[in-house]
Amino acid sequence: MTMLGQGNGAKLIGYKPHRFMGMAATMQRILDKWPALEAWYQERDANLVREGKVPTGFPSPGWYQHFEQLLSILTPIFPVNKRAQAEDANQVQELLSLYTVRMTALVLDQPIRRYDTKPKTPVFIQPYQLTS
Repeated sequence: MTMLGQGNGAKLIGYKPHRFMGMAATMQRILDKWPALEAWYQERDANLVREGKVPTGFPSPGWYQHFEQLLSILTPIFPVNKRAQAEDANQVQELLSLYTVRMTALVLDQPIRRYDTKPKTPVFIQPYQLTS
């Protein structure tokens, strides 16, 4: 941080918005931009082929489903994390929240609600559809 003038205001140098994004927001953004990322890598590879160089390819082909399932599994946990970081949180509330999430949203033999579906029209991922 640098000091600015007489008022001693502070300015953050090298502000990077990704530093302040949580894991859910980062994964959501990756999934939202996935088609654009694939298109960019295809165009980049086409340029490399025209230049006579070896194309590198998209670094994580086929991982979309993994990211989608991981975000769907983690989405019910994020409110517990947010509550745990609150100033008025206590251990009993946190343990109760974790227990509730485990018994309702993360039951092993129950389908998992997809992260991007509306509550009125939910779409579920069945346990047998989960990738390993």
